[in-house]
Amino acid sequence: KPSRKSSFEREGWWRIALTNTPNPGTYHLKTFIEESLLNPVIATYSFKNEGRKKPPLLQRNDLVLNDLPQYMPPDFLDLLKKQVATYSFKDKPRSNPSTLVYRDQVKHY
Repeated sequence: KPSRKSSFEREGWWRIALTNTPNPGTYHLKTFIEESLLNPVIATYSFKNEGRKKPPLLQRNDLVLNDLPQYMPPDFLDLLKKQVATYSFKDKPRSNPSTLVYRDQVKHY
């Protein structure tokens, strides 16, 4: 048979959980900036969307223009070699097989 607990025992659990706290306004509240400075992770962004302007971790300070590779535009012949020939020598079929003996007419402009 379960034992009956008094109302003090049933409802007194919250009295044990209470702790002494200072009065509101008597202790220092950290501001947003103070809490952000305590963060050990270094922010790589800011509110003004300047994330890419920050220098990278490994940055060469003695960067010389000669160290950068020069851009060489592709040669015209190289571009022609890469293109696939997509043309045909036949213009249009002849209307009548009996006209095969006649020469094609060349238009002079």
